[in-house]
Amino acid sequence: MQFLAQRAARFEKFLDDHGRDADGIIYSALKADELRPWQNRDFAGKGYELWDHWAGDFAGAMNYEDSIMATGRYVDAKILKHLVVGGDKIALADAAQAVKALLAVAREGDKTEPGYLPKPYGGLRHASKSRNISTDQYEHALFAFWRFRQACPDSPLVPDIESAVIRWADYFIRHDFAFDYYGHVRIAVKQAIHVLGFYLPLMAMAHRITGNPEYRHVLTSRLAPLISKLFIIEDDSPARIAHPNIVNLNVIGLLYCWQNDICKEECRRAIGAWTRLGLKWLSADGLAYCYAEGSDSSPVAPHYIEGTNQLNFKFLQWRSNVKGAASCAIAHTLLLAHQVFPEVGWHARALDILGRFGEVLDFHFYNDPAGDRIPSEFAYMRHMLSPQHMGAWLQSYALAAGF
Repeated sequence: MQFLAQRAARFEKFLDDHGRDADGIIYSALKADELRPWQNRDFAGKGYELWDHWAGDFAGAMNYEDSIMATGRYVDAKILKHLVVGGDKIALADAAQAVKALLAVAREGDKTEPGYLPKPYGGLRHASKSRNISTDQYEHALFAFWRFRQACPDSPLVPDIESAVIRWADYFIRHDFAFDYYGHVRIAVKQAIHVLGFYLPLMAMAHRITGNPEYRHVLTSRLAPLISKLFIIEDDSPARIAHPNIVNLNVIGLLYCWQNDICKEECRRAIGAWTRLGLKWLSADGLAYCYAEGSDSSPVAPHYIEGTNQLNFKFLQWRSNVKGAASCAIAHTLLLAHQVFPEVGWHARALDILGRFGEVLDFHFYNDPAGDRIPSEFAYMRHMLSPQHMGAWLQSYALAAGF
């Protein structure tokens, strides 16, 4: 573990020095060849195809698309480090700064509607203008808050944390657990299974904070019956597109339920099944395939598939054997699942993945050094560095060191 400890210190310092904006939000993506946030001039006159939804400030969206998720991972990694070391005041201070940033974004979202947590395109000062949310951002923020609340129960931030959690719970109850995605798609529980990994713990936490039986009733009558219908799957089910991020979201939420005796046996089975599905995306070189068609033995030729997608974004039709740093999310999932299945060997498998990452530039979304696995009209994606996946690496390392 010593060589991983040295890397952890280097990656943590990079996030502290280069991965945070002035408000404490962790960037979603950085321009890898210059190790800086994206600027709109990076796309001008290059012949790139940009998603029209982001027209006007494409760089602002690139930098902040998954920044809530990345900031949540950062908080979790810092708190875990504090717990593993046995007291790290600097890590706690960094976590508190990031929690303040998440709370600030939440307050900006409340200007749209109480409980609305926007993707803060363009940074905090523009967050109130954003009309885009996704439950994966909420989920990482929720568990960052919960980890901080447990580690720092006397922090003056705790009342604001608890208030935000309640507003989020009330928001989704009000909307019957459905939400608009980019203004193109209405997402309900049965349309995106990973949302259940967020809704279950959200209701449980809201109940723990308030004691209000409504949250418990919603959990047991509205959500819990869906676990068996949506989560309990056969390990070899071909119907599941279990991207590492989706698997990670599911297992984070399911583990919380398992630890708190919420549908414990169903959650146990689901954790095992989803973790194994996520492993199917892992390449022998420790990276994760970006598409379900990816394979070590039968590489998929780069091509566009026919048809259209709900978001009307051409890149979503692309397929190739390209790989990237999402394997860090697989490592995190393995270490969470290890707590339920310590006999399987997932701890060692996670360490193998972590060992694949030795330098900052290893954390590309798309590892395409030859330039033949990403189409030329989206060539900028070859240069996307992922602070989020670096955060997942740090979360995983801290969990591994704590076992």
